[in-house]
Amino acid sequence: MLSKKEEKLLSGMSFLGGFSGNSRLFSDADLTFNDITDGKGKKHKLDHPSYADYIRSNDRTLRKNAMKEYNGAFGRSINMLANNYINYVKEDCYFAKIRKYKSALNEALEDEEVSKEVYDRLLDEVNKNLDILFKYFELKKKCLNLKDMYIYDNMADIQAKSDKKYTFEEAMDIVYKALSPLGEDYVALLKQAVEERWLDVFPSQGKRTGAYENAVYGIHPYVLLNFNGSIGSVFEIAHELGHAMHTVFASNAQPRQKAGYTIFLAEIASTTNEILLLNYLLNNAKTNEEKIALYNKFFDEVKGSIYRQTMFAEFEAKVHEAYENNKPLSKDFVCQTYYDLNKKYFGKVKLIDEIKYEWARVGHFFSSFYVYKYATGMICALSFAGRILKGEEGALDDYRYFLSAGDSEKPLQVLNKANCPLESGQPFEEGFNYLRSLLAQWQKCMKK
Repeated sequence: MLSKKEEKLLSGMSFLGGFSGNSRLFSDADLTFNDITDGKGKKHKLDHPSYADYIRSNDRTLRKNAMKEYNGAFGRSINMLANNYINYVKEDCYFAKIRKYKSALNEALEDEEVSKEVYDRLLDEVNKNLDILFKYFELKKKCLNLKDMYIYDNMADIQAKSDKKYTFEEAMDIVYKALSPLGEDYVALLKQAVEERWLDVFPSQGKRTGAYENAVYGIHPYVLLNFNGSIGSVFEIAHELGHAMHTVFASNAQPRQKAGYTIFLAEIASTTNEILLLNYLLNNAKTNEEKIALYNKFFDEVKGSIYRQTMFAEFEAKVHEAYENNKPLSKDFVCQTYYDLNKKYFGKVKLIDEIKYEWARVGHFFSSFYVYKYATGMICALSFAGRILKGEEGALDDYRYFLSAGDSEKPLQVLNKANCPLESGQPFEEGFNYLRSLLAQWQKCMKK
């Protein structure tokens, strides 16, 4: 905190916070896309929702044209978008400096009482384990029967969408069995959540899309789903109930003031549940095709949560550090920095020129140094789940302490007491070893 007079001056500078709004309004309201064509020459309208479908299409021409036009549309306004982001970075660094932080990164990390060692460790460990990502790309290339893999291929579905549907009761039965390693009382709480209708399960008119959990201290959490019977919906149930059980355990163990938990810790329980569900489904899959689809789905998430978010985190660090070291920022510097990181993280996967504009559509870059939490959260989840599945002594007790700790101690202290010390290499080693074991199993399936 600065003096009262200085703080009063700073409080009147809220008008400087419009950079995020500029980006959002441009993307949501002003941005337009050209039509794109598929492999048969048929035209398709492109917008934000349809892009997610096109990029997963089994039509390679459609995937390519979708990615080129989607990112290229941002590129057509890149001077304005880069200037907007550069000024945001300058503002970010300026306020960190006048508040006497070493850097904007240090200021952002203090908000959740996380050390810079964790951020640096994440970048270092992920860069040392890029071979896992490259192996995934090789396996996916074989599944897609491609000679060369381009960046627009990396999200393609490897097989036709399954027609298999689950009832909600069937889905819950799978979730109960999958999460049974967490204890009988944990499963009993899951059943209580269903019986007492903590869950709003199905889509309805006017209901918010997606899935999410709301905590209410002293009563119980509420979980809103939009269950459609797909395997993805089964994973959504496990994910959101992970949040709910985290809330229940913390609320039962802590007073109201300490029952919450920071964003830094928030995705660990939900992702742990997803990993346990994946393990159960793999063990009970009847065909290699089912297993391969599950491996691909999971490593798509690993790529998105660990590797992509770490690439984003490295991008933010490089841009901020450049400005803090008195290097002038420009459109070309920002775009080239992002392109070079894609070259590093995608290895032998071939890029398209338009990927250098992709950073301009990432809204999280206007919440500086936020995205790394997705990566550390999944690393912790892999560590916890891997230890529990191996039956390691004390692993379940460590995890249940984590669930119950809430905000009773600093986030890193909670993880340290749960034997998941992120400032060391242990959770990273455990997490990446688990991923390597899954890749080896996937490779065996491919040979059968």
